[in-house]
Amino acid sequence: MTTDDRDSAAANQLGNYLLGDRLAAGGMAQVFHAEPVAGRLDCPIVLKQMLPALAELPEFVAMFIEEARISTTLDHPNIVKVRDFEATDRGLFLVMDLVDGPDLLAVVSRCATLRRPLAPELAAYIACHVLEALDYAHGAVSPKGQRLDVVHRDVSPSNILITRRGHVKLADFGIARASSLGRTQEIASGTLKGKFGYMSPEQVRGEPLDGRSDVFSMGIVLAEMMMLRRLFSAPNDVDLLLMVRRGDLRRLDMYGTHIPDPLLAIIRKALAVDRDDRFATADAFRNALVDWLHTGEVRTGAGRLAELLRELEREGGDLCKWSAKRSPQTPDATLSGTQTVVDRRAASQAAAAGRVAFARAALVPAVRRASSPTAEDELSLAPFHGPATPPATRPVAPSTAPRSGTAAPAAPQVRSLDPGMVVDLLGAIAREQRTGALLLRTGDLYKEAYFLGGHPVFVRCNVMEDRFGEFLVRRRALTRDQLDRALAVLDHFGGRLGQALVSLGLVEPVEAVRLLAAQVAAKLVTACAWRTGTYEFREGEQNPWPALALELRTHPIIGRSLACIPEDRLVTWATRVLDRPARVNLEAARAFELEPRLYDHLGLLTRDRHTLGHVIDRIPTGAERLLVTAAAYVLWRAGVLQLALIA
Repeated sequence: MTTDDRDSAAANQLGNYLLGDRLAAGGMAQVFHAEPVAGRLDCPIVLKQMLPALAELPEFVAMFIEEARISTTLDHPNIVKVRDFEATDRGLFLVMDLVDGPDLLAVVSRCATLRRPLAPELAAYIACHVLEALDYAHGAVSPKGQRLDVVHRDVSPSNILITRRGHVKLADFGIARASSLGRTQEIASGTLKGKFGYMSPEQVRGEPLDGRSDVFSMGIVLAEMMMLRRLFSAPNDVDLLLMVRRGDLRRLDMYGTHIPDPLLAIIRKALAVDRDDRFATADAFRNALVDWLHTGEVRTGAGRLAELLRELEREGGDLCKWSAKRSPQTPDATLSGTQTVVDRRAASQAAAAGRVAFARAALVPAVRRASSPTAEDELSLAPFHGPATPPATRPVAPSTAPRSGTAAPAAPQVRSLDPGMVVDLLGAIAREQRTGALLLRTGDLYKEAYFLGGHPVFVRCNVMEDRFGEFLVRRRALTRDQLDRALAVLDHFGGRLGQALVSLGLVEPVEAVRLLAAQVAAKLVTACAWRTGTYEFREGEQNPWPALALELRTHPIIGRSLACIPEDRLVTWATRVLDRPARVNLEAARAFELEPRLYDHLGLLTRDRHTLGHVIDRIPTGAERLLVTAAAYVLWRAGVLQLALIA
């Protein structure tokens, strides 16, 4: 070997491996062909190297190391095997088995381009093998036998690889979480590189995740294999995340009419917004698909999938053009439809103009903020279309129209508002699943909340501190200067402050959706502290205002309002019930999202059949005793805590 050859080999060496051609590059890493410097591996390998520009960012380094720690513990035929992990002076890298075929995104995109439907049984076959991998990962244990509790969190077509022989492999556990490996929180809520259109509703809401989140994501992938289109698609990330959050399946209704009814029912079950309504495990999802496959007589399997790859390449060229840069618009244009692409392009152009204006923006005059206290709030919650002001007359739900032979409903009565009464009102609305408008007034301030089936859909008010921008400043998500400048360019973003903040790079998309939901909920939480004034409930009245579908729930709002219940009311109630045996339905109580220690205290009522007085007497501090009493009180009013009758 000449000196030049040795120098060239050294330049291409990374740790104990020699780099070959670059196969692909993504947002976090680049992938190379590789060979070991010494020794022999029993299969071809690739080397996944973290991009040098990211190596100085702790959150990306932690994410990459997380992938190594999790992936090296997983050994399953449907998971891309990670064989080694090294950190050198040239960066971090993983050594992985080479998968010699394309990812599922390339396959589905090619099918869409050729207008060639993917056979339902092949789509189900691919899904079954991914679900086998997920079921294994969800139940995986460490070498010491400790359950890892892995949730992939990034199940998407680009992370599903297909070999030339038709074998299916799941890759990229980079934003997975394994709680027993010491990680207790996601990096940036699992959104640094997760694809928004493949997240679960609970992932968008920022809730703790389990394997059912991956079930939802795999439901999306299966639906898209059948539709050859995106299931969730919108001109901007905020609208896209809101579609996911509410489980908007209109595109499935529109483009999935050809899907066999039994398979469509399976897909819909996987895509249930409430995780309790989904398949409980990836294995249950897989079993449903297997049962459906067994009812048919069409051949499926690895051989047929391999045959499909060969046919797609004969008709459209190589599916694995590693050296070619795939245009980021290609998947969207192919899978989403022309209208969505046009909308996205228009939104991007408007956002670009808004960013230029933001960089040059003068501050919004103070008089504008003072003279229009609710304008910003209403505009930030405006939907894709619709007026920014309510219609002149309020629509009335059909349920309020008088039936034949019955009198018209009585006009709502205005009643006095006592301390702590708003919590009781919210509890009654949720318990009775009421639909209508609750109007609260104290002095010159008002809050008007619209409910559907017991849960809030929109809250409007004239309280300055409740405006979205003020809420963000108070939460320190924005500075005052950033808010004022964003308001100055709001017209570029259709008057939507949330979308403006995302487009300007001031707030991450997922965080914007979570903050919007938190702000609307906070309006009711702060209303619970109102101690004087009036209220009225207009039964059956529907919300006439433009509103985002944030899928809020009343019970967590009540759970955050325990401190608003007056002490004298709690003492009076407790004096009457302390000696009565009590039982609490802990599963139902979880809906209130109380602090964990409160569930520990209240759980004694069911486990040990204690009275409420016995539980409270065991608590050492007065403040904690009062908080437990408040929790018991709201659960009692909700029918979740039951008190025994005393003879």
